[in-house]
Amino acid sequence: MAAVLFLKIFHKKILGFGILGKPNLRKNFSIVLIVILGFSLYMIGYILYDYYRSYTTINALHQQFDQNEMSGSINSINSEPNAAICNGETGNIIDKFKPLLKVNSDVVGWINIPGTRIDYPVLQSNDNEYYLDHDINGNKSFFGSIFMDFRNNIKKKDSNIILYGHDMKNGSMFHDLVYYKKKDFFESHPLILFETLYKKYKGEIFSVYVTDTKFNYLITNFASPEEYGAYLDTIRNKSLFKNNVTVTTKDRILTLSTCSYEFKDARLVIHAKLIEDTNENINY
Repeated sequence: MAAVLFLKIFHKKILGFGILGKPNLRKNFSIVLIVILGFSLYMIGYILYDYYRSYTTINALHQQFDQNEMSGSINSINSEPNAAICNGETGNIIDKFKPLLKVNSDVVGWINIPGTRIDYPVLQSNDNEYYLDHDINGNKSFFGSIFMDFRNNIKKKDSNIILYGHDMKNGSMFHDLVYYKKKDFFESHPLILFETLYKKYKGEIFSVYVTDTKFNYLITNFASPEEYGAYLDTIRNKSLFKNNVTVTTKDRILTLSTCSYEFKDARLVIHAKLIEDTNENINY
């Protein structure tokens, strides 16, 4: 409606007063406007369809994750095991992940933050680009996926597991991380539930901050305990708020990263101490 109204006003106010008054110019300019309008309508339709497809796919995953079967709305796109992730070993994979691996062998885990809408499978490619704009089915998508840094290996004990996701304005993906900028939310939502193909973890959040990309928080492993200790001190000191979570160089951490909009290239970063959870009744 807004685009149609714009066209009417444009013809009346601009063309009607002799600006671009020559017939050929008017005709050519009208064609350009029609093309722009058509492209705009196409993009709106595509975004709405992408949102619907993303919503139905994730909803199906939620419903089927604990049932060891996949619904028809999720398509198998990758039957070969991801050797970089699994190293050819599948014997110790948690049973409920096996159907997800039939959908896409790039699945490496699941993340849930209680009290938020963050409740998604985690994927991993051989770079940090592919899942910025692809979903679990391999479809191009504005929403992308939650994905793990390509340098991480869930079969090994990396010091820092890094997950990325978009801050989508409709509230999906990592959007709800924005609430951790408020102290009361930081204090009342201290846990992340994170599960890899092989292990379950609880993450105790100990740091949240906004930074630019000049600060290198994207380090997966460290040359020495001293280097790791200095990193831990830095990220704790950068936190907007403090708590009593103790983190040492013997601990592993989980890092969540998404865009923020305070300034150009701003990033919202959350760090949590990972604790292996042997409770088999964690619900996602």
